[in-house]
Amino acid sequence: MKLGPIVLMKSSSFGRLLDTQTMLTEENSKLSAELGAGTTVHSFMHYPWTATVAPQCILEPDAGSPAVDEAVERVLAAYKRAMSDYVAPDRSMWDVIEKRNRAFVAALETGDAAAARDMLGRMFQSELIWGLGKYDQNLLDDMRRVPDRSHVQLRITDALVSLAQAAGTCPLTSVEQQGVKAQLEALKVDLQKIAADLQSRAGLDVSSPRVGAAYGCSLSGVFVTIDSILHSYTLYRLRQLGAEAGSTICEIGGGFGCLAELACRSGLSNYAIYDLPWVNAIQGYYLIMTLPAGAVRLYGEDRGTVAVNPFWLFDRLGDRSVNFVVNTDSLPEMGRQTAENYIRQIARVVSGVFLSINQEARASNAGFGQQNSVLEIARELGGLRTLSRSLYWMRQGYVEEVFAPAPFGRQSCCQEMPD
Repeated sequence: MKLGPIVLMKSSSFGRLLDTQTMLTEENSKLSAELGAGTTVHSFMHYPWTATVAPQCILEPDAGSPAVDEAVERVLAAYKRAMSDYVAPDRSMWDVIEKRNRAFVAALETGDAAAARDMLGRMFQSELIWGLGKYDQNLLDDMRRVPDRSHVQLRITDALVSLAQAAGTCPLTSVEQQGVKAQLEALKVDLQKIAADLQSRAGLDVSSPRVGAAYGCSLSGVFVTIDSILHSYTLYRLRQLGAEAGSTICEIGGGFGCLAELACRSGLSNYAIYDLPWVNAIQGYYLIMTLPAGAVRLYGEDRGTVAVNPFWLFDRLGDRSVNFVVNTDSLPEMGRQTAENYIRQIARVVSGVFLSINQEARASNAGFGQQNSVLEIARELGGLRTLSRSLYWMRQGYVEEVFAPAPFGRQSCCQEMPD
């Protein structure tokens, strides 16, 4: 009952509220204590402490083989060709990340195949993947310390359920309809059934190739990682937006190549990544090692439908020559001029839609000023209109936006489409 600004409540109801608040406070403290490992504690979409978990798996580095040697030789040659045509971007936090990987860059510059082979063969357990995937040494340490309930295991369950809820193969819990207990136990699920339903009902194969000393979990003998599940959602969205076999897809800032591999495996093989040359080397190795022979085309090569390109080639694409452009967790981290140029070019080259999944907190960019907001830049530059804007299903603090090109010559952009 409400009397003006005063709300009257039964003592029993008030007591239940206090009990619930106390329980949540205690559980949050428990969560902080138990899940202190790694830098992805903030990423959980559900309460993880009651989660069912799958057995964890830490792979060994890639063993020497002719296939490994060929992949390394190709990425070294492509890097050399790219650096002979190098166009420097403006300064960004990626200058700092490159310096953290100076040993790898030095191996590329000198053509040291042995050193490059060693670092690429164990890349997922090294600084090489920092910023490109879910690497954190604390996560590995936690897996070895708590092998039956590590942070990675909990995070994989959380990501798998989030993906299933986004795809409609697993229902959302509702605290209003089901109470607090159901909300707290949202991750107490049959993981094998979740994965099987994603495959049979949504056509999503969330498995990850066994390469580069990756780490994750085993679901009925199938290896999965946090990244393979997160990027499966992006693939799902691209297909929802109309991507199909024959569609041309460009990814700006391709991580280590996870989304490209998933897309190609699902039949979306007309795919191109645009990134820094030293990152291209990582992507090239990963994709050569995981896709069919002849599928990958590095810079300067003339065969393969999955292209790994230095970033400046994006400017050379023809008007409306690309069906889909995708960028995840990348544009905000670039230098402002680089990000502006990408968005300007996207408005010119895309004929379908631009899918952006990024944070927009605009925090400090590792000493290079504030990070970027995709929507803010798009509004300033014109040329794109917003089709949708929603919270990202898979990770806290991220927004998913779908843009389409505005007619040439239109200056005002990012107006919501009329109903």
